[in-house]
This record gives sequence, structure tokens and C-alpha cells, in this order.
Amino acid sequence: MPAGTEIRLGRIRPRQRRILTIEKIVFVSLDDDGVPTPHGYSEITYNRDRMPTERIATGTIRLP
Repeated sequence: MPAGTEIRLGRIRPRQRRILTIEKIVFVSLDDDGVPTPHGYSEITYNRDRMPTERIATGTIRLP
């Protein structure tokens, strides 16, 4: 790599050219063999709606 050139966050410095663009990310549930499995959701859900929360005082996990 030439001196003064740095790759960071998908851009080449010093010219600021974009080298990678991600337009869509798809998450797939996999079993132990790496085969896609149903995840149980039929509609789009958001992170805030499906992340379990742990109660540190009791050690229990609450699902939304």
C-alpha cells in the first residue's frame, strides 16, 4: 500500500472513493448443520421489538 493511503469504513483515503456499498442485509436462522431454518416471524420486526432483556437482579430474561 502506498504511503499515506489508508482504508477505513469502505473508503480509500485520501481520495474518499467508495470501495464497498451494502444495500441490503438479510439475516437467516441456521441449524447446527448450517441449513436455513424457520425463524417464526411472518412480518418485519424491529430490533427494539424482539430483543430479550435481562433483569440483572433476578437473572431472568424477559421476551417482548
